[in-house]
Amino acid sequence: MSTINDLAKALRESIPGQPSFARYDGIEPPANAKPPWIITSVTGRGLEESEPHRLTAMQSKLTARIVGLTEDQVNFAAHVMLMGIMTAECDGFVIGAPVFYSDSGAYAAGMTSSDTARRYPVRVIEWHVTWSWK
Repeated sequence: MSTINDLAKALRESIPGQPSFARYDGIEPPANAKPPWIITSVTGRGLEESEPHRLTAMQSKLTARIVGLTEDQVNFAAHVMLMGIMTAECDGFVIGAPVFYSDSGAYAAGMTSSDTARRYPVRVIEWHVTWSWK
């Protein structure tokens, strides 16, 4: 029987990666890590109820934070993610297709490169996913 942790892992893995980016699924990068990287996370959003207030499904938010060396690098990685995200599969769960929710667009983050003193570009993309137990 799959657990909620297996579901979260399957959801995070449905986001396509990039060969030149380190990937951190559900964790933050170590203090000595340097971009580019992708951080994925899954958080709860709420419940779907039927008219008699019976629980019918759960909602989660799937987030990808892309940090790169250049704005073009971040935008290309985001494009690949937006075009390639797949519906996750996990035994014991019925998972709906991820629905695009928001895109921050590339912006300069608070992190600064020690080599160039320039701020790293970041882009955050969010999808909503509905799921239930089988």
